[in-house]
Amino acid sequence: MCAGDARPLRSPIESTACNTPSPTVLPRADPPHQAFYLKIRRALLHHGLGQVPGHTLPANARERPYSEHPSTKISLAVDIVKYHHGKACAPPLIGGSNGDTGYTIPTEAPPGWMTPPNAPIDKIFMYLAWPDSNWLVGQALDEAGIKYMEITGKDDVASRAKLLEQFRDSTDTYVCLLSSVGNCGLNLAFANIMIIVDNMWSAQEVEQLIGRVWRHGQQKEVIAYFCIAIQSSDIFLSNLSLDKGYMHKVLIGMPHKLSK
Repeated sequence: MCAGDARPLRSPIESTACNTPSPTVLPRADPPHQAFYLKIRRALLHHGLGQVPGHTLPANARERPYSEHPSTKISLAVDIVKYHHGKACAPPLIGGSNGDTGYTIPTEAPPGWMTPPNAPIDKIFMYLAWPDSNWLVGQALDEAGIKYMEITGKDDVASRAKLLEQFRDSTDTYVCLLSSVGNCGLNLAFANIMIIVDNMWSAQEVEQLIGRVWRHGQQKEVIAYFCIAIQSSDIFLSNLSLDKGYMHKVLIGMPHKLSK
């Protein structure tokens, strides 16, 4: 998922056969169409991440407050966090029913909504495809006064396990930014809210990610939010993912002879 990250130069290969140094092996550049696609994907989180002239973040953006360079998608994701933060088993926001915010706060829980007795405060994961953009979301959370943790592929397996344990046991941190390592066999059943900020490529990936919290041992209702930017390619990517999921279900449900 982090194909847009810069690749480091490889060291020159030393030759024992002669004294002539071997040439440095340069990194393979992404094809233009792939780089263009990745820029579009990243710009869906914040227009300044697309590296389009005239639509870039200021050089000192990391030192400036989030409110000076906001993003509708990031602000929506943080609004979802603010609604659930510090609560236990709150019903989900109602999406798509308010033109101003994109959601409506429910006045009551849906029929049959499960609320275990003495339930702890909900833990929330925010899925972000590119960890090097986490600082933008972090700025927005900081501005909202919300503590958070991060778990990414930059952490080794042992470190990830320790961070997860810290997040699970924390009594003052209820939000964690999660990269694609969330699909790598992690058991996240101590949390029950997954906010998918960056759309995933296929429905199978989505089901696998949600399945990390919606699994054996989960005592609460699980809520999954999808942050989709209207009037953008985000809708196309979301529909493409759903279509792939539908085709997969049709294929799996075919008679054995036809599927062969």
